[in-house]
Amino acid sequence: MGLEKGVTGYAFHTVPVALHACPSRPADYRWAVLAAIECGGDTDTVAAIGGGISGAGAVKVLLRNVFFLGVVLTHGLRRLLPPY
Repeated sequence: MGLEKGVTGYAFHTVPVALHACPSRPADYRWAVLAAIECGGDTDTVAAIGGGISGAGAVKVLLRNVFFLGVVLTHGLRRLLPPY
């Protein structure tokens, strides 16, 4: 992208770099933030965007697990009700 001095604050530079930092290890928040910081330049913005995307992936897994817990408990409790 021609960013010899690091990432600028320009959205067309910041967002692609932040998106590139996340897919290689989507569940590792710390690695995504460190990868964004190592690019240099406007690192606070890039790290915030990359960390937000990485953290959102962890929330998605948590919500999925809570949903399936509800399904399993509902099925188990339903089996306790008549008719047996």
